Amino acid sequence: GSQIPAIDNPSALIDGPRRILTALWIQCLYLFKTLVPLTLSADYSYKQIPLVMTLADPRALLALLLAASAPYIAWRFPSFRTPILSYAILFSPTANILFPIGTIMGERLAYAPSLALALLLAILLARTRHWKSILLAAALLFGARTPLRNRDWLDPTNFYTALLHTSPNAAKSHYSFGVLLSSRGDDSSAITEYD
Repeated sequence: GSQIPAIDNPSALIDGPRRILTALWIQCLYLFKTLVPLTLSADYSYKQIPLVMTLADPRALLALLLAASAPYIAWRFPSFRTPILSYAILFSPTANILFPIGTIMGERLAYAPSLALALLLAILLARTRHWKSILLAAALLFGARTPLRNRDWLDPTNFYTALLHTSPNAAKSHYSFGVLLSSRGDDSSAITEYD
C-alpha cells in the first residue's frame, strides 16, 4: 500500500526485512562515498541500486556486519559513542529503516550524518602523531574533488550527461536525458533514452 513510486524508491514495495537489509547495505554505500567520493550522483532511482533480497547476497553480510559492529564499537570504545549515536539519530528519518521515504538513496541525505562521521574521524586522527599531514592530504584530495564535481552542475547538458555516467542503470537518468534531447529536437535519440 505504499504511495511512494517504485521509480523513486523500489525498496518501498518490498517487505520490511528486505527493505531494512537493503537500507543497511545503502548505509555501507553512504559511508564509502563519504570517505571515498570518487563517483557521486544526483540519481539513484530504479535499477541503479539492486535490492538486497536474500541473506545469500554478499551485500547482506556487509550490511549486517555494519549493523552489528556499530553498537559493539560504541559499547567497547566509549569515545566513539557520541559520533556513532549521532550518526544513527541524524540518519534515522531518511535511512529507509524505520519507514520507507521518497528515495532509495540521496547523497544530500548524508550531509548532517556526515558531521558525526567527521567527529569519529577527528577522534581517530587525534590519536596519531601525523594528524597534521593526514589532515592536509585529506583537505587537498577532497578540495580537488569539489571543483571536478561542480562542473557537473554547470548546465543541463553537463548535469544529465554526468548522470548517465554516474548512474547508468537509473531509469530517471535516462528519462531526464531523453527530455533534454527531445527539447533540442532530437526525438529519435530521446526515444532511445526513454526505452
